[in-house]
Amino acid sequence: MKSAWFTVLSIIAICVAAVSTFKPSNACADSWSMPTTETTESASGQFRFTVEPAPIDSQLAFFAEEIKADKEGRQMERPRPIGMLERKTGAGVWEPVWAGPLENHVAPVSALVADNGRYVVTFDNWHSVGRGENVIVIYGPDGSLVRSMALTELLPETYVSALSHSVSSTKWMQDAEIAAEAPKLKLDIYVPGSDPYGESQETVTFWIELEDGSVDLPQGPEWEAAQCAAEDINERRERAEQERLAYFRDPLTAPDGCDRPDWHNYLNEAFMRLAPDWSSDPFTSRTVLFPPDHPRYAESVGWLRDSLLDDADYARAEAFAEPCDGDGLVPAVRSIMDGVETGSLSEATFYISTTRDRFDEVSRIVEPSGAKTVWLDPDAAIPQRPERIPSSDEQKAAEEERLRRIDAEMGEILSEVGT
Repeated sequence: MKSAWFTVLSIIAICVAAVSTFKPSNACADSWSMPTTETTESASGQFRFTVEPAPIDSQLAFFAEEIKADKEGRQMERPRPIGMLERKTGAGVWEPVWAGPLENHVAPVSALVADNGRYVVTFDNWHSVGRGENVIVIYGPDGSLVRSMALTELLPETYVSALSHSVSSTKWMQDAEIAAEAPKLKLDIYVPGSDPYGESQETVTFWIELEDGSVDLPQGPEWEAAQCAAEDINERRERAEQERLAYFRDPLTAPDGCDRPDWHNYLNEAFMRLAPDWSSDPFTSRTVLFPPDHPRYAESVGWLRDSLLDDADYARAEAFAEPCDGDGLVPAVRSIMDGVETGSLSEATFYISTTRDRFDEVSRIVEPSGAKTVWLDPDAAIPQRPERIPSSDEQKAAEEERLRRIDAEMGEILSEVGT
């Protein structure tokens, strides 16, 4: 059985997906530290704003609570984070101006304080940038709420959907500042398609009136160009989504050429279509062997050795392929398996894409080790299992079962790690 912490990491990864119904085309994992007390000073240094986050036991507990609340169709109730604005006196002593609960569920990600202390603006939510009803929150001179805004109250929904995003966050803003000469908030918003992490970062400027939270939309060709960029990205993503859905629905065939990424994708998808425990353990390593006359053949044999002889003490699956009619798999496996202890690989299942005669020979070689072998016939199409066809009744039932299993495993893991 996998270790508790191995399972914890897997569960966290799954939970991020489980609490999100968003299906981004460039989904990536988010990495967040636990929320801590944060203090932001005004540019003049005369005011400071401190956020004390809502108490959560751990990220794992947070996800478990969110999933449970989501399943029950309710908002998770927990104490609100607390914000406190202070003013520095002439004697250099900090004295409170106001303090009170904030709109965020756990904590904002960042904040700005007006130089005169009349306004405080917070941005985003811990573990969820650009999502929710309080992406931008404006507090007035006494701490009362001026306005709490979702990103779609600032930008068109089509524009938001075109921005770079991960599973749980949207990269929407490059910079923000409160104007010195007027109660206005300046926001530099990313133009869809520009790399928010690269050197070339195109932005368009928005202004928000701090007195009432009204938005001054940008005008002119820059804003028109930004909206056109969003429209273009959404169209390309829609085409890609239709291709993805067709790929999921259609029978799977082996790649025609020798492109290694194509073969890696093929091995992964073949595993997902054939493995009996695909939903409970949807992971397999993949090794694509270079031909014997390739300068990196020996290196790829080393990868094959690592996969074959993995000493994991739990059930595992590995997938191998030798494309382009290579003939190096059988001698490589024979060399690697020489001296392997009988029954030592009984927890392993090897999915192998090669010709039938070579597969039979590889199976004969590994049989004493106890490993199981599954043939991936490169000339035969592999149908999709009904549980993975998007929007099918079987897929919906499988998803419900997956969430039920996650919920049960969450409770077990939380008990095991004492959270």
